[in-house]
Amino acid sequence: MKKVKAKRWLLFVAMLFLGGGLFSWLIWKEGPTEIVQSLADFGVLPFLGFIALSLVNMCVLAWRWKLIIRSYRVGKHQISFWRVLLHRFGGFAFNYLTPVGHVGGEPVRIALLARDGEPVRQATSSTILGTTFDLFTFILFILIGLLLASFSGVATGGGVWLIFLAGGSVLAALLGLFYLMMRGHGVLEWLIRFSKLDRIKIIGGACKEIVKVEHLMTSFLRGNKRFVLAIAGISVVSILIRVIEVWYLGYFLGVWMNFGQAFLTSTLPGVALLLPVPGGIGVFEGSFATVFALLSLSLNAVAFAILIRFRDLLFIGVGLVHSLMQGRKWIAQKVLKE
Repeated sequence: MKKVKAKRWLLFVAMLFLGGGLFSWLIWKEGPTEIVQSLADFGVLPFLGFIALSLVNMCVLAWRWKLIIRSYRVGKHQISFWRVLLHRFGGFAFNYLTPVGHVGGEPVRIALLARDGEPVRQATSSTILGTTFDLFTFILFILIGLLLASFSGVATGGGVWLIFLAGGSVLAALLGLFYLMMRGHGVLEWLIRFSKLDRIKIIGGACKEIVKVEHLMTSFLRGNKRFVLAIAGISVVSILIRVIEVWYLGYFLGVWMNFGQAFLTSTLPGVALLLPVPGGIGVFEGSFATVFALLSLSLNAVAFAILIRFRDLLFIGVGLVHSLMQGRKWIAQKVLKE
């Protein structure tokens, strides 16, 4: 177990080093003076507007999560929206600070819900469902972006179709998972029984808990179909707000984007976030540089990404303060186990 953890942290440090090197090269290529000038031209008030727009999106995602949580607590004490929002900030912060990457904050969100009195199974189920809807819509929009880029001649070649094939496979798997669970079939339960993992004493108890959590998820998806569609619709709205965020940044950096350009800019760099690079450092900035070059947009990619990073740092600060106030030692232990 210690060797596995050591390898994870070694990979984390290695990818952080590589990403940092790429980030440094991009700064040198774009020019430090030009980057600073672009940030100065953007201004403080437009940045505050960007923060407000991002807060709206965070509230949309917190509202979706609260709706899922509320469906498990009919007739019981409900956790307030503001608590759920702060818990989402906590998860957001730890996504950046753990070697697990894009889903590193999920154990923290579950822990924070549990501290508010939510049963661990329900907390786990609601968090996983929200993350699954996020992943589904995220990959769906990336695939749409790749198709749009390919048919418009912005991006061509075997690499694009390879990414499309990989993303399509994941999307098809998620669709299949949703379909089976909506039909009342426990996929994980079947896998556990087929592999007889539940008969192994060390992990038998954990397997039983996984099955119970899956039963909760299945009951949610088999419930009100309109409610499930509403949850999916909220996820789509969240992605569309990201498109508006990209257009907003471009506008105040002096470039007017049409919907297609804003859509591609908000989706294609998302591929970088699927890579095992902490916070997508370097890769995130490089993906913007690539997209801007393909779309012939005269935007400073590093300045563009830094504005997003500044926003993220503010959100990370809120999430860290909230998480640490809720139980510094206990949450640290949960994160280190991942």
